[in-house]
Amino acid sequence: MIEAGAGLVVDCNAEALAGALVTLLGDSARRKAMGRQGRRLVEERFTWEAVGERMTEVYRQIVGGRRPE
Repeated sequence: MIEAGAGLVVDCNAEALAGALVTLLGDSARRKAMGRQGRRLVEERFTWEAVGERMTEVYRQIVGGRRPE
C-alpha cells in the first residue's frame, strides 16, 4: 500500500488517525490519487488469478521443503 501510494501508515492511536484523516479531508487531489493507486493495486495484486498464482508458489515452496518467502 505504501509503495503503491495508496494509503498512509499512522501510529495506533486516535490522535494519529485523526491527524491523517484531517490531512486527507483537506486534500482532495491526494485522496483521488490515493484512490486511483489503491484501485490499481487491487487490480494488479488481489485478483483471483494473482492470489492463486502466489498461493501456488507458496505450496510449491512448502512441498519442496522450503519456508514460504
